[in-house]
Amino acid sequence: MGTVGLSRGVTAQLGDPAKLTLVVAMLVGRVGVLAFVLAFVQRHTPSGYRLPEARIVIS
Repeated sequence: MGTVGLSRGVTAQLGDPAKLTLVVAMLVGRVGVLAFVLAFVQRHTPSGYRLPEARIVIS
């Protein structure tokens, strides 16, 4: 048994909430739980540093 394109024709009989649940479950399974959670976490940018600045002379 696998989950790669096999269909029993039951999806058309499901209601909208069940279809939405199925879509979310498929998305999380494909992307991964960690990547799915990290997509919604706000990133904290540290403000205690500066990027170095330099003048490069090419002769």
